[in-house]
Amino acid sequence: MTLQRQKDFLFQSYFGDENDELDRFISRAYRDMNRTLHGIGKLPSPHKTRIFDGATKLLKDSVIALSKKAAPRNPTLETQEFDSWHGDLCRELKQYYATELKNFEKIWFTYGQAQKWVNMTMKYCWVFDVQDLAGLNPWYSVAHIAVDEVILVASKEQKVIENRPINWSIWDNPEEYQDFQDKVRKVAREKNQTPLELEFDWWKDYRSKALKKPRF
Repeated sequence: MTLQRQKDFLFQSYFGDENDELDRFISRAYRDMNRTLHGIGKLPSPHKTRIFDGATKLLKDSVIALSKKAAPRNPTLETQEFDSWHGDLCRELKQYYATELKNFEKIWFTYGQAQKWVNMTMKYCWVFDVQDLAGLNPWYSVAHIAVDEVILVASKEQKVIENRPINWSIWDNPEEYQDFQDKVRKVAREKNQTPLELEFDWWKDYRSKALKKPRF
């Protein structure tokens, strides 16, 4: 078996073989996050499917729009534009779920869940370098890291933050989230890395320690 066929097999095993690559990245990223959507599994199947499809379309359209947008050559402007795009998308996802779930008690969708879905989708786009999404590549250096338990443990150990959120999935403060990403960027620059390179190192170094913590 050639190396390319091995890669194709692993890609299909992890992401499936239905729809285009971005659809599959979004679906896989949703599974990275949806265990924290307590109660949504009890919704009637047609309603649950409709909510997912609507949110997926919102996320997909936004990622495609970013891929077609020229990134500023000025690093400060590039960072600002990416942050603005990211914040708008997370707020739109949060508002979408709030509207769809308004008649259901004890089911909610937080900013922390939105960032995880968006950031994992974007990371898959860059890791697998799909030709149709090559327009995303200029934004790679200013990308956000996906905040989860491993990242929160690492950032605490590395003294990036003093008071961490109780849990990423119930973190619902956009300003605190953005401040966290700004601090991560500063640490990454000091190490001559991009934030996603720093995230990779943190995952290697702190995954085992994070998994020993109680999960919510």
